[in-house]
This record gives sequence, C-alpha cells and structure tokens, in this order.
Amino acid sequence: MEEGEEGIDKRVSTTIGFIAGQLMMFISIYYVPLHLAL
Repeated sequence: MEEGEEGIDKRVSTTIGFIAGQLMMFISIYYVPLHLAL
C-alpha cells in the first residue's frame, strides 16, 4: 500500500513540475506581446 502511494506521489509531483514548466514557458513567450498590446 505504501509503495503504491509513493509511486502516485512521484507521478503527481512529476506532472505538476511538467505543467509548471510548460506554464512558465508559455508565460515567457506570450507575456511580452500581451504587455505591449496592453
């Protein structure tokens, strides 16, 4: 049971890290044009 929970925690943290990285890349690409447009 504990091993399975650890696996889920690893998967969740990896997914969150991946999403955070994609979000930061998205913001860095689109922040400047948006800022200039506003």
